Amino acid sequence: MNFADRLTLRGKKLDSLLEIFTILYIVSIYVFAGGHDHWQQSYSNLNAVFYIYLLCCYVRVHGIILLQSFAKLYLPFLLFCAVSCLWSWDKPYGIKLTVELSLMFILAILMYNYIVTEKKIDTVLFGFYIGGICLMFGTVLYFGIPAYFKGLLAGERMGHILGNLNDEGVHSAYSALIALYFCIYRKKWLNSIPFVVLFIFAMGTQSRKVFAILAMGVFLLIFLHNGWKYKVFSALVAIVLVLSFAYLPIFNGVEKRILEALSGGDFSTNIRQGMIREGFAQFKKNPLFGIGIGSSHVLMDRALDFDSYTHCNYIELLLITGAVGTVLWYSHYLFAAKTFILKSFKGCALASLMLTFMIVGLVVQLASVEYQERFTIIIVMLFFAVRKILVDEEKGV
Repeated sequence: MNFADRLTLRGKKLDSLLEIFTILYIVSIYVFAGGHDHWQQSYSNLNAVFYIYLLCCYVRVHGIILLQSFAKLYLPFLLFCAVSCLWSWDKPYGIKLTVELSLMFILAILMYNYIVTEKKIDTVLFGFYIGGICLMFGTVLYFGIPAYFKGLLAGERMGHILGNLNDEGVHSAYSALIALYFCIYRKKWLNSIPFVVLFIFAMGTQSRKVFAILAMGVFLLIFLHNGWKYKVFSALVAIVLVLSFAYLPIFNGVEKRILEALSGGDFSTNIRQGMIREGFAQFKKNPLFGIGIGSSHVLMDRALDFDSYTHCNYIELLLITGAVGTVLWYSHYLFAAKTFILKSFKGCALASLMLTFMIVGLVVQLASVEYQERFTIIIVMLFFAVRKILVDEEKGV
């Protein structure tokens, strides 16, 4: 009897393993997926492989897999990316990206099947929550608490130990919003402590994207929570508090970077604006189908002598997949948005959280390329899973 058969006979053991590895997989995305070292990425990939195996065992036990709206909308985008390799300016890299997207799609479909069938939304949210806390502790312990806060007070960008600095900030900001969600929607007030700690850690990366996520996220969660009589007032109070907190001395780096961006004196902002200009100019030459997946770095290298993608998801997709691929990608958001908008204004807590994630995610994509990120694909899958569960509950299924 092989391992899969033993798991099949022990359904409870499989369920427990799946719950644990759902959390571990999400935590590995936080801590290891964007790591500098090969072992970090290898660990995350091995974790994903074993998680896929467990999800396949789950399908074997239950004999069903839900190939619904998520698969129907994501698969055309994936197929278009695969076809675009034919005219890609960098075919080997385009094929590599397509293979990675395909593997992430398979995992997301299996994960969607498990989450919807077992209604494990809280397990996924807990994974994001714990992921942010693990990332925070790993970074702070690496520096040491005194050195960490000394760096903050000096205006340094603290992080970049376990992965990409901006990703660390963005991901931990999502964790902070989940802590706030549990605090004000679930009335679990002790979550206010992790919220404050994660807020400090996320802002400590001095990322402008993090500032936008937290300011908008706190505003939206509080705005969508209260009755109409108190919505605007309480949300404005919240945003004033966030802004006041953000301008504490330990976050001077954020203020400085925002002012540099607004004044046009920031090198990072200038190079990104150049990428956007070059990307959009090329898009106008290939408006329907783009120049092929994996090609943006070739254009940037030729035009700006900067081997990189465009740092803007909208421009990146328009450039490499044209209008067709861009519409296919953002159809995911449009499909779920109507349900979340209607239900959030009727007081549905999960819909409010998903709508908040959707809006801040769309804002983040103005300054980063997200379509190929594991974190983003899991978030998009979560939109569809929550929508499916909410619609089924409304129908009494």
